[in-house]
Amino acid sequence: MSEVTADRKIPGISFFCPAYHDALNLPLVIKKADRILSELCDDYEMIVINDGSPDSTGYVAEELSRRYHKLKVVHHVRNLGYAEALKTGFQTAARFDYILFTDGDNQYDIEYFKAMA
Repeated sequence: MSEVTADRKIPGISFFCPAYHDALNLPLVIKKADRILSELCDDYEMIVINDGSPDSTGYVAEELSRRYHKLKVVHHVRNLGYAEALKTGFQTAARFDYILFTDGDNQYDIEYFKAMA
């Protein structure tokens, strides 16, 4: 596994995660993503795509955006499905050449992002 060093940092990364019914897991994903992205690159953005969640996912995402200044939230008014959430994510995450994404339910270990650096 490669280790990222200060002289090998990626200039910038856009990160997004589709979220549906993920109010409990989203804080864990965003906290970890913020830490990992700050290690991997000089600048980054984080985006949550709230896909019309019926629970408090949208509210939690907005609260997280107040805590993490690099986080923005996009809301689908109603659930459009995973493919549309991914499409919105890729369209929104256009700031940097590199785009990383994972689901908002914390089922994947985003520590693996480091291996791609």
